[in-house]
Amino acid sequence: MRMMCLGLLLVAQVASGQSLPDAKALLEREATAFDAFSSYRFEEATTVTMTVSGMPIDVQMTTAVTAVNPGKRRMATKMAGMDMQLLVANGTDVWMLVPMLNQYMHLSGNDSPPAFGGGFLTTLGTSDAAKVVRSESVTIDGTSHDCWVVESRSDRVGVSGMEMHDVSATSWIDQSSGVTWRRTMKATMREGVLPVGGEVRMESIRRGLVLNEPVSDSLFVFTPPPGATEMSLDGIAGLPGLAPGAPAAAPPGVTPRRKSAAPVLPGEPQAYVPLLHPIERIEPAWPGEAKQQGIQGSIELVLTIDEQGTVTHAEALTGPKPLRPAAIATAKQMRFRPVVRDGRPVATYTTQTVDFIDWATYEPRPDLDVADSLASAQRQLTLSQAWPRTRAQVLADFENDLEGAEPALRQAFLPQLAKAAFDAGAIDQAERYAYELLGSTDDRADAGTAVHDGHLVLGRVAMARNDIDLAKRHLLEAGKTSGGPVLDSFGPDLSLAQQLLDAGESAVVLEYLAQCETFWTMGRPQLAKWEEAIRAGERPRLNGFFAGADALESPVPAAPPLPALVAAPRR
Repeated sequence: MRMMCLGLLLVAQVASGQSLPDAKALLEREATAFDAFSSYRFEEATTVTMTVSGMPIDVQMTTAVTAVNPGKRRMATKMAGMDMQLLVANGTDVWMLVPMLNQYMHLSGNDSPPAFGGGFLTTLGTSDAAKVVRSESVTIDGTSHDCWVVESRSDRVGVSGMEMHDVSATSWIDQSSGVTWRRTMKATMREGVLPVGGEVRMESIRRGLVLNEPVSDSLFVFTPPPGATEMSLDGIAGLPGLAPGAPAAAPPGVTPRRKSAAPVLPGEPQAYVPLLHPIERIEPAWPGEAKQQGIQGSIELVLTIDEQGTVTHAEALTGPKPLRPAAIATAKQMRFRPVVRDGRPVATYTTQTVDFIDWATYEPRPDLDVADSLASAQRQLTLSQAWPRTRAQVLADFENDLEGAEPALRQAFLPQLAKAAFDAGAIDQAERYAYELLGSTDDRADAGTAVHDGHLVLGRVAMARNDIDLAKRHLLEAGKTSGGPVLDSFGPDLSLAQQLLDAGESAVVLEYLAQCETFWTMGRPQLAKWEEAIRAGERPRLNGFFAGADALESPVPAAPPLPALVAAPRR
């Protein structure tokens, strides 16, 4: 027994005296580890868990990588089983295909995406601080690999459009080849694809690694799929899924917009309006068995409406599957005001949500069906591209849909109505709707949002009429809002502030940003950065969640100069 204890003590002393390599050197080696091979291929599986507002969201991604050195790469990424992105490089040029949009982009070698061919495991290959903590074996595909375990930290890292802070990562780097087999990461997400912060955890594992085997050059030849359109580098830099270009191919079962003068068959859709309200509310019949089992949720549908406003077809996109047949049956009982194009009613696609919810007992689902959500987004995006609407049509659809609607419904959509009128260049209508919105604040639960949006539209109307002093007053009135769920989380619409800043009115913009700090608490760090830049004489882009680049760069609708407006009376 004594000899065994002495033996264990000796082993411990040897282990504790083991020399650990330099972490920075390991990470630098990792970044170029695959350059040592003539070819390689592997599949990388990544699990992403985001906790947003207390709700966990799990996403599964796989990336298949094939490469020939130097410079030939093919990387195909799937999310929740759906094709999300394909990158192909032939050594000189790079092509990126987004299957969801059926659009692609041709890049020169200088424009190649960073870490192309490495996936998530390479994305976090550098850090502000790193250390090797131990040696450990990792088993991949039944084979054990001796690895150095490196713990690293970074203040900020950008990954797939997300800006993550306070990043801590652990990497298992092969002691022989320098290849990373596994990496875990924990961080806080503050900006990016989601408008609110939350915790992010990721884990990636490389499998099926094959080295130095012949690879066909045909893998590195990019051929656009049928119907695909090319987009510019500027286009992909915008919001995901909103890159400019010709309409994508319509999904199965959807007839694309006609470009010829051929007769239109009765019931053939000629428009897509994302949201329409039924003339009468239909209460859904909750399936008894599903209700007994506590199955609740919202069913999102795509409807086909004929020229009389009757639902002729309904398709469920998302929501609990046991509730979908009942949601479809409910939707088929609905009637809508027909959508009008060129002065006559036309058949239309639209979306509708049917709720089976007992609000006394309902709790949001902790797990989202990402595959269904992505398929729904793709379907609606394709519909909007096949039947794009002008700004005038958006306004006309709003006005037609709300004609004769009950007061509560009209009140709820007054902010969108006022903004749609302004975007369409209908300045007088925008002004009228904005004053109607401000006049409804005594009867609204979202009075803070109404105050902000009403004065925002009036301020932009004043800018269109070249009345900067009045626009400044409306900006400060908008900043006096008490806030609201949307303003508190997503932040304010900064389009008017941006216009005034570009006009040299920095003082009033600074005062407005200070006002925003009272309700947009989670945006205070960003507000402080903008304020600092403005005080330094700069004109930063005030890219709040609602103030996208398109809104800020679009020309202000023209209107004849008018004398300063007299504030309309408020009831």
